[in-house]
Amino acid sequence: MSRTKKLRRKQIKRNRRISLCMSILSVSFLLAIFFCNFQVVAEKPAAFKYYTEVRVDRGDTLWSIADRFMSEEYTSRRAYVSEIQKINNLGCELQYGQKILVPYYSEDKK
Repeated sequence: MSRTKKLRRKQIKRNRRISLCMSILSVSFLLAIFFCNFQVVAEKPAAFKYYTEVRVDRGDTLWSIADRFMSEEYTSRRAYVSEIQKINNLGCELQYGQKILVPYYSEDKK
């Protein structure tokens, strides 16, 4: 074999090795970005679910009571109102002086 053919083969092998190494590094980098979550997430303290009795005042609605007692554990006001209705076996109407149970969350264990 001539000297130029040997040099050419060495060059091709070297280029293939370099391409393979670059490909492996690129894939590794992309996988590291994909699987690593660089955000720091603080753990919330455990919240315990409790119930309290509420006396309905004049002008109160389920929605206004939800505004007062609903916490971030609920996905929506509608879900919270629905839970109040279910717990108390209610329709949409409240009566002045009526007592209802309302759920709430607290970090304090009672």
